[in-house]
Amino acid sequence: MIHSYLSDTQEKAVRNLGFLALLLLILGGVRYYVSEYTPDTEQYTILWKTINWLFSTLIFGWYFYKNKKYSAGILIQLLFIPFYILKVPLYYYIDYHTNFDNSYLIYKTIYGITLTLPVLWFALRYLKCEKQAYSIKTMMRYSVFSMIAILLILSNLNGIFKYLQFVTFDPPYIKDIFYGFILCVRVIKLLCIFIGFLYMSNKLVSIKQLMHPIPKSVVTKRFFGYGSIVSYTLIFITFLGIGKEFISINFSFSDPEYIDIFKHFANIITLILSAVFLGNLIQYRGYSLKKYFGIVGTLSLLPVLNSIVFLIFTRSQKSKKSIHQYYSKLGKNTNIHLTIFSILFALYSFIEKDEIVSVINILIMIIVVLILSTAKKNILMISTTVAILFLGIEFYEYREYSDVFKLFKEKIITILCFALPSLVAIYYSLYYVLHKSFYTDKKEGEQFFEEFQSET
Repeated sequence: MIHSYLSDTQEKAVRNLGFLALLLLILGGVRYYVSEYTPDTEQYTILWKTINWLFSTLIFGWYFYKNKKYSAGILIQLLFIPFYILKVPLYYYIDYHTNFDNSYLIYKTIYGITLTLPVLWFALRYLKCEKQAYSIKTMMRYSVFSMIAILLILSNLNGIFKYLQFVTFDPPYIKDIFYGFILCVRVIKLLCIFIGFLYMSNKLVSIKQLMHPIPKSVVTKRFFGYGSIVSYTLIFITFLGIGKEFISINFSFSDPEYIDIFKHFANIITLILSAVFLGNLIQYRGYSLKKYFGIVGTLSLLPVLNSIVFLIFTRSQKSKKSIHQYYSKLGKNTNIHLTIFSILFALYSFIEKDEIVSVINILIMIIVVLILSTAKKNILMISTTVAILFLGIEFYEYREYSDVFKLFKEKIITILCFALPSLVAIYYSLYYVLHKSFYTDKKEGEQFFEEFQSET
């Protein structure tokens, strides 16, 4: 169970999460009611902003409330008030009422400070509550990780859902049902960010621990259940977040907001860490059951189908085969699963309308999977190569509409700073899960079975 990997203070914080979810649902429901069914007056606007502030910052206070650090919890929420007040672009007001030449820069600086201060305070109090030895290096790590958490919370999908304001819902209550569903998704997102933050904050000792978030041990059914739900949810929302922020950064007529850029990279980091967690979870669950799941693990990234995968991984019983029998059939099982995977992707290419591009993409995927099934490392190199190749294909398709070299020259900064890192992160996350699903390190597996033979 996930509690086994948490400290006592962290475990207290994740108890009664159902009550926290209920509080967030009530706050979100009231916020929606105020937004849709009350007069557009200053009083109700202030009420809406207050509820929005409570909804977005309760997660940070909850950790302290559950550990009876009430003053710290209240203070951390209060420290976020200036940030939520300054979310309104006040530089227009500054321009109108003052003679400052750099009002936009002044506003952004103050805006950044109002976000940084509560994050630093939270990291400091969190370190103290977790009884971690204080140092500048440790403080910086926890501050960056805390900043990523708040940026994920701020990185909602309002930029996508705002287009629905032009949709006519008939009957009207369908709109309430739809936004009720969106609210449930947001609450699940907040809870997963909270659990993920607590768990991964224990891995901040080194990059190696961050990239190996699950220790070599038997993965129980309950731990797989909790871990897969949290990691997949974070993968899903960060994948959507990367797309949303990428569109905002690349296609906005004005210069991108700094907050959008930071949110974009927070999503990238979280996507990679979540995929690494899910990949390791699949691998060690297979070891724990002495079973090769192969293609079943790859479906864990697909909506709806991943619920079937969840049931397979949690309902499967431990094999009674010996370690020798497990390895004797491993090569045969791998080949069968790879063949099925290749056939399914080949059939998928016939469904696609753009035959040339789809065939190229299918061939790339099959070749990559074959490499990943035999190669122990080099996932980053493969992901970068495919990302560059994909961008090349995109520019090649665009040749009929514009001068490719001119476009590349104009977009070079955007490509190197946003497009390429985003694609590399997406491909790395995908390939990591594929790699862990198909590839089995015999030496690592033998060490696992020797160490945990009595448990497996």
